[in-house]
Amino acid sequence: MRKKLWGTAAAVVLLAGLTVWHFTGAGDKPDTAYAQASAAPLPEGFKQAETSLLTLAVPAAWSAEANGKELIFTVNGEKVGETETLDWFDAQGWVHHRPNHTEQRSFTEVTDIPSPAPGQSRDLRLYKIGLVLTKPAAQLDPDWRYDDSRWYWTDSTAKLAYGVYFNEAAVNEETMRKVVSGIRLKAGK
Repeated sequence: MRKKLWGTAAAVVLLAGLTVWHFTGAGDKPDTAYAQASAAPLPEGFKQAETSLLTLAVPAAWSAEANGKELIFTVNGEKVGETETLDWFDAQGWVHHRPNHTEQRSFTEVTDIPSPAPGQSRDLRLYKIGLVLTKPAAQLDPDWRYDDSRWYWTDSTAKLAYGVYFNEAAVNEETMRKVVSGIRLKAGK
């Protein structure tokens, strides 16, 4: 009986210790590269959102809702943007990733925004792609068309492209640049 009481007491003490350890954050310390990457200051009027692969700064008025591993951004119920992760591509390989029913307006490499993986050795390039999306002919809905601006950090090391795209009618260029420059890749992802 005494052994049973000592065993139960030891289990309660161990459980209490683990609970305190968990709630004080001792088990939640990220690795150094992520801690450095996530420490980027938020622009005024922005808040942090994150996926399993990255963190980013978005305007405080935006709602960020999970859609699997990605986020959909809305303002007053209207979709204004979305994150997207694709297989790695470059200027020649983009053709295999371009969505159906789109016309490409532009494809440029952006060189004036710093890397989203400070302190990490990655080969990253940022591409900005302008697309016009149109209704597929087989859909019965009324015709529609809108312009998308897609920004992708391509990582040849991880063989991934981390993107965020915006509805150009709802998001101006300055806001797009702030969101894209606030992206931080999580270490090891």
